[in-house]
Amino acid sequence: MHRSRPVSIRLSDIILNTKKTYAPSENELSMKDLLQSEGSLQEAHEMFEAMKVKNYTFTLKFFTTFMAVCGQDIRRGKATEADAYEVLRMCKESGLQPDTILYNALMSAIAQAAWRGEAFLSHGSQVISRMREDGVEPDQYTFNALLDVCCKMLSSRKATKTNIPVTPMTGFSVLKLMQANGVTPNMYTFNSYMQLCVKCAQRSLASPRDGELIFEMMRSEGVSPSLNVYNTFLDLISKCALKEKADVEDGLSVLQRMREDGVEPNLVTYNTLLECCANSARHKEGMMEQGWEILKLITEQKLAPDQFTLNALLKTCLFSSDFHEDPLHVG
Repeated sequence: MHRSRPVSIRLSDIILNTKKTYAPSENELSMKDLLQSEGSLQEAHEMFEAMKVKNYTFTLKFFTTFMAVCGQDIRRGKATEADAYEVLRMCKESGLQPDTILYNALMSAIAQAAWRGEAFLSHGSQVISRMREDGVEPDQYTFNALLDVCCKMLSSRKATKTNIPVTPMTGFSVLKLMQANGVTPNMYTFNSYMQLCVKCAQRSLASPRDGELIFEMMRSEGVSPSLNVYNTFLDLISKCALKEKADVEDGLSVLQRMREDGVEPNLVTYNTLLECCANSARHKEGMMEQGWEILKLITEQKLAPDQFTLNALLKTCLFSSDFHEDPLHVG
């Protein structure tokens, strides 16, 4: 929910009209307040100019928050990638050397531009090139944010199957680039990679095998799959089932693997399995029975079905040619 704030009061006015010399921490908090109240990039610039008048000594933390405000406005369509690079330039002109955290904030801003269809993978790669030019080393967050750029490209409302050059191999390339830079992938990396495959599956560009390859890479890195990774894998299978590249049996195999790995399924797990049932029912018989069995698992686990549970079950009913009656209420 959007939080309202008093538009008649600007933080820049407060700074200019006070005789107090602000300590760095107080001014950093002023920019943080602007970010949390969803303030605009214009207001951030006004604050910056007001602080210059007060001879404020700027910090990297200040400019990192400034960059986050810019990212918010990019997502709203009120700023662009060029504005993000302007914040970087202002940081350097203030006599500061950008660090990894600031560049990561820049990469996140690029991801917001990608969501709007205004940035691509090459723009993310350019951030890494600029980091190297400045002698700044990318870290896990840098490459995870680069994967996020890829995901948001596919999530863009302007995206079509033909104009977005992103496939599961793109994620693999980012992972290899990460390792080549001596950065170890973490759980978030693999989950982001799996989410990329989910987006690709919606365009018939991925299969369950892509998820299996991610699991193999996780094992080779000594990373145990989390509940989120398993649920995202099930989402991949569900999207593939819609394209007749998988079915609910593939999802049940993943459920079995979860249990073997000691990962406790949650309601999202079962709801995604039910969604897989509904998608499989479009081209395969016997899905109603599978749907009831999954519902039974939910009740056995003492989980409370929600609207997503019921919607997925209703879709299974709708698409099933073998639907006759509810076996839970017979007799």
